[in-house]
Amino acid sequence: MYWQSAILRQACFSALLISLALAALAVLGLFVRPHWLWAVPIGCAVLSLLLALRLRLATTRGTVAVLSTAVLVLVVAAGCLAGLAAHVTQRS
Repeated sequence: MYWQSAILRQACFSALLISLALAALAVLGLFVRPHWLWAVPIGCAVLSLLLALRLRLATTRGTVAVLSTAVLVLVVAAGCLAGLAAHVTQRS
C-alpha cells in the first residue's frame, strides 16, 4: 500500500521529520530546563515516530487510516505538550 501512493509516502516522510524535530526540541528543552514534564512530549514524539515507521508496512486501507490518524494526533499532542512544558518550566 505504501509504495502505491505518492501522497502516503510524502505524508509518512513528513510525519517522520516533524516527529523527529519535536523529539529533538523536547530533549533540548529537557537539557536546558530540566523538569519531569518534558517526558510527556518526548514520549508522544517517540510513539509517533514508531507509528509512522509502522505505517510504511501497512497493507490495508483501514490500517493506513487508523495509523495515520494516530500519528496526526500524537504529533499535535507532542507539539502542544512541548509548548506547555516550555511555558511551565519558564515560570518556575
